[in-house]
Parts: sequence; structure tokens; C-alpha cells
Amino acid sequence: MQFNLPTLNGRITWDTSQLYTTGVLTVAATYYAGDFNRDGHVDAADILPMETALTDAADYETTKGLNASQLLLIGDVNGDGKFNNTDVQAFLNLLQSGGGSNDPVPEPSSLVLAMLAVVGMLFVGHCRD
Repeated sequence: MQFNLPTLNGRITWDTSQLYTTGVLTVAATYYAGDFNRDGHVDAADILPMETALTDAADYETTKGLNASQLLLIGDVNGDGKFNNTDVQAFLNLLQSGGGSNDPVPEPSSLVLAMLAVVGMLFVGHCRD
């Protein structure tokens, strides 16, 4: 029996290697535009890997285990079908507009307050002993 899987817009690919034996269908890989460090999030941490990819695309592909079409899926942030310097501005615009990762990043002051709270709880617990 042959299944016709829905197309995932090219940025997400299916892994059907176990589909016909165990019935398991998984997502093999994701290629989010702008996710140059390949962590599944598009954020400021992708800026340096993007510069690396623009400087030496072949080395970036080898290091990340990608082919040219996969790099294009990641690098073509402006959607013009090319990965070049014009994608840098599109990437920065994406980040500035709130696109990219939705993961909250704690502010440094929040981290300091949390650490002070932990130290205070340890001190109070130690004083009661």
C-alpha cells in the first residue's frame, strides 16, 4: 500500500523509513529560514553562523551535514530563491519584527533576583538548624 503524504512546504521533511514496517512516521529534519545554528530556533544566536555560511558555504554545508538545496531553505530568508548578502537584512528585519523564536529570554535582572532568592532561602534554612 502506498501513501501520499502531504507536502510540508519543503522546509520540513518526512522520515518514512519505518512507515511500512512499524507504522511510524516522523519528521526527519526541519529547515527554518534563518536557523543557521540548526537548533530549531531563529534568534540572534544565528547571526554568527549566518556570517560563516555566507563566507564559505561549502564548508558550512559540510560542517552541518547539509546539501546546497537544504542550505538554500535555511539561507533564503528574503524568499528570492538565492542565498546571498541581501538575506542578511531580511534576517535582521525578521528578528526586529518579532519573528523567529518565541522562546522567552530572561532578563539579567530577573536572573540576579532569582539567585538572590535562592541564596536567601538557603541562609534562612541554615539559620533555623
